[in-house]
Amino acid sequence: MKRPPGYNPDDFPPILGTWNRFYLVVLLLHALLIALFHLITQAYS
Repeated sequence: MKRPPGYNPDDFPPILGTWNRFYLVVLLLHALLIALFHLITQAYS
């Protein structure tokens, strides 16, 4: 499979400096949304 032009596996993410930090923020936001939806469900059920 050919790589797209300009592909570089060592590219940095656009924010936060490293991919590990980026993934951590994504996971934390996901957990926050789950907790928020749980609280809303509990409040209105």
